[in-house]
Amino acid sequence: MPIIETEIWKKNPDRPGTVIFDSQRKAQDIFNELEAHLKADGRLPDEYFLFDARSNWKDGALFPRDGEIVCNVNYGDSEGIYLDISVRYSKKVYEYHGESAASGYVDRVVTEHFATGKTLGESIEDLDKMNLVASSVTAAFYGSKQQIQERYARIESGAEPKTYQLSPYNQDALDPPDPSDAIKVKETADSTKACTDSAKETANCAKTAQSSGKVGLMDKLEANKRKIAEQDAMKDYAVETTE
Repeated sequence: MPIIETEIWKKNPDRPGTVIFDSQRKAQDIFNELEAHLKADGRLPDEYFLFDARSNWKDGALFPRDGEIVCNVNYGDSEGIYLDISVRYSKKVYEYHGESAASGYVDRVVTEHFATGKTLGESIEDLDKMNLVASSVTAAFYGSKQQIQERYARIESGAEPKTYQLSPYNQDALDPPDPSDAIKVKETADSTKACTDSAKETANCAKTAQSSGKVGLMDKLEANKRKIAEQDAMKDYAVETTE
């Protein structure tokens, strides 16, 4: 997909095979092409996408030659989520410094509103979608003609395209699920359960052995007590016989 050009170039009559700058394109024409791009890309905001035809861009105003597209996505004051597209460029601005200082036109970098998109949704998924619209707008002006570097990749699944969005809240699968993945998950779960059962069995064996050890020790103590008692009894008997 080619990028949206903001300049018009023409053939150089003095040097065949080369082109020279002719003029800037009209801002309205650039907006129309951007709107068509978003529609073809499946990214046109569902509520509206409007050109700011105020004094800055009305009456066939040209897009500034050093104009830079700036996108901003945010929640509205009352409802929905908005995409504001502005143009940042150098402009001669009249500045008044009072009677004691020189006044006149000076070059300043200004940011002027260009277009607005809106969705009525207000969820995290809707916020992601509007940021993807902003990504598509930026790619339309600055992306490579061979490969658009955007935040999502489009694939074909049958007749309907699917969208992969880099978000934990709104993420579609790039490929259909692989049946072998389910088998692997089950095998992993079975292996985990076997390990857990084995660990429990080992713990029970250790507990039993520990208990057995305690019982064996008590038996030895009791046997020693009986032996000492028998020895004391024999001593008492021997004393009585001697007397």
